[in-house]
Amino acid sequence: FKKVEKLPDAIKNYAKTNHPDFTLNSGEKIKSHKSGKYVYRIRLKKGASKLVLYLNESGEEVSKDNIDQEILDTESEAM
Repeated sequence: FKKVEKLPDAIKNYAKTNHPDFTLNSGEKIKSHKSGKYVYRIRLKKGASKLVLYLNESGEEVSKDNIDQEILDTESEAM
């Protein structure tokens, strides 16, 4: 997991703009073995509430429907 400071600005800006009440805790860049594409999985927290979101390298949210199952299977490890 990357510290927040090491995440690209596009990723940090998305979290700040779209989820201002949440704190960005960490994130990681993940490469899909099937597609070869990269996504960022970020973790946000507000009190007891937690969010795990997926963003492309431009900082745009990617629907979980478009994320390879191999990546989603590791989501519980991310919490």
